[in-house]
Amino acid sequence: MLPDTQTLLLLSAAVALGLLWCWIFVNLVSLNRQRRLFADQLLRRVARASELAWLLENRERLAEWQEASERVLDEGTATVRAIHHAIASIPFAILEAIPATRDTTRVVHGVHDFTANGVYAGIALANRALGGQLRHGLGRNRTGQSVVKTGREMAREPEPNASIDSGQTPATGRTLPDSSVGDEFPE
Repeated sequence: MLPDTQTLLLLSAAVALGLLWCWIFVNLVSLNRQRRLFADQLLRRVARASELAWLLENRERLAEWQEASERVLDEGTATVRAIHHAIASIPFAILEAIPATRDTTRVVHGVHDFTANGVYAGIALANRALGGQLRHGLGRNRTGQSVVKTGREMAREPEPNASIDSGQTPATGRTLPDSSVGDEFPE
């Protein structure tokens, strides 16, 4: 016995409705997974932006400390040099006033001054070289001006070890949704 037309229509409508609900369910699951991935990506970007702000703030603080340390060491060395020469000149002046020791004292005085000036120049050179390396490491030029990218420029760089091009996150290996939406921070 064949079912009547009305029963076939109802059965067809029920199957179509069931298939529609299955399609909706699969799409909702997929959208929910994409939402979670976008939320994870957003959290990573917020954390990275926070870390970059902290890095820039501390880089500025370290640069100020570096400048102050270099200046204090330079000024301290100049002060010690001046005091050293002033104190050393006293016995040399006394010995140079005596005719019997004058010639030898002048030679020794010259060697002393040459050696002391070389040591103080070496300290100043080492201070400047170390200060230059520290400034370079902190992204500063000789005048102390920043030569690093801004936080916004740094935030736009890809995350280290992230394989965004491959569509997978490095930590989870999950496939990322198309990330063309929300890739840039608002200007």
